Amino acid sequence: MPLSGRLLSVKAVIINADDFGSHVKANKAILHAHTEGILTSASLMVNGDAVEEAVQIAEEHPTLAVGLHLTVVNGRASLPSSMVPRIVNEFGMFEEDPFKAGLRYYFSSRARWEVQQEVEAQFRQFASLGIDWSHVDGHHHMHMHPVVWDAIIANCEEYGIQRIRIPNEEWRPVTQERLRNRKLEWTFFQFLRKRCLKSLKNKGFVYADNVYGHVESGHMNEAYVLGLLDRLAGKTNEIYFHPGTPHADKMPGMKGMDVELHALLSREIKEKLEDLEIKRCSYIDLE
Repeated sequence: MPLSGRLLSVKAVIINADDFGSHVKANKAILHAHTEGILTSASLMVNGDAVEEAVQIAEEHPTLAVGLHLTVVNGRASLPSSMVPRIVNEFGMFEEDPFKAGLRYYFSSRARWEVQQEVEAQFRQFASLGIDWSHVDGHHHMHMHPVVWDAIIANCEEYGIQRIRIPNEEWRPVTQERLRNRKLEWTFFQFLRKRCLKSLKNKGFVYADNVYGHVESGHMNEAYVLGLLDRLAGKTNEIYFHPGTPHADKMPGMKGMDVELHALLSREIKEKLEDLEIKRCSYIDLE
């Protein structure tokens, strides 16, 4: 997809933080990474425990681009449980396991309908916040699930949002943890990506050529990111992180710091971006 004029001659990277609004610790880390580090955007969970604080941060820091982190697994629904009983428990919480949730959403006609209603509700909720809308992506990449994806695209078109994340990175893990399960996920995302791209043909949507963060999710430390910058394969790229969340590994010897926040604050990474003439941007710049 074409870049805006000021980015045509350079390689560009979106530095995004997921789970904005999920917790005060995540909000604090994201604010720190944006004001003192390299973070350019964040993806907001509209039903997170600290969403009000996240919206205030977004309002006070307009340079932080904010998109919708649509959540249909491992989180809280917008609609009451009485309206979507096939996809949430009595407390309004989604299934924690993406695989189990995905099967239910695909094979149950009632669950499919409820997912569509929930997607509409989260779009309405984000639109009501009054902050500029950067992009759409999904918690655990569940936005790529065929039922969820089709509902998202319909709502994107209704709200005039044409910037969306479509994960795409080579299989090149560093750590050895959970490699088997992660490889299965990676393979499945590659399959879903083809369907997503086909569904967007001639619709004017904008997406990054490559999106990095899944293979080493939670382990995006300084060394890994420095190496990643040398091999960014796309003209436009996204690297996403989870600073301040339980998902990110703790930084040894540094209380309150995780390896992903440490990477986002790294002077070496910032200098390498400059040395490689990689432009930091947000999805808003990809027009």
